[in-house]
Amino acid sequence: MKTRERPKTTELDAAIEPFREALDGPVPPEGWVRAIREALGMTNLQLASRLGGRAAQTVEAMQKNEVSGAISLRTLRALAEAMECRLVYAVVPKKSLAKVRRDKARVIAARLLGDAVRPVGTEDREARESSEQAALDALVQQLLAGPRKKLWE
Repeated sequence: MKTRERPKTTELDAAIEPFREALDGPVPPEGWVRAIREALGMTNLQLASRLGGRAAQTVEAMQKNEVSGAISLRTLRALAEAMECRLVYAVVPKKSLAKVRRDKARVIAARLLGDAVRPVGTEDREARESSEQAALDALVQQLLAGPRKKLWE
C-alpha cells in the first residue's frame, strides 16, 4: 500500500505565496458574491435561476451569510459556478511555514535551556552569551530535525 506523500514545507510555502498577495487587497464590504454578481449585471433572481430555480430571497440570504462569515464552502462554490467563476480557498499563514516552525522550536529550546543557564561573573558575560547562543541554535536544529508534531505538544 502506497502512503500519501506529505508536501515539503518549502514546497507548501511556495504554493501559498501567491495567496499572500491577495491578503493585502481590499475585500468588498458587501462581499465578493454581490460585488461580482453586480459587476456582471446579474440580478438576484437571475442568479437564483442559475442555481436551479431558488428564490431571489435565498440568494440575498446567501450573500448576507458570506458577509457575516456564516456561509459554507459548498454554497460559495455553487454561487461562484453559477456566475461562471471559480472559488479559490486557502489557509495562509501570517509568516512562512518554515519561520513558524523555527520560531516555535526557538521558544521550546529557550524554555528547555532556561533552567540550565547559571549566572556567572560579568567578566565572562560575552563568552557565556556566545556559548548560550550556540547551545540554543543547536537545540533549535535538533528540534526542527525531529518529528514535526513534537513542536506542538
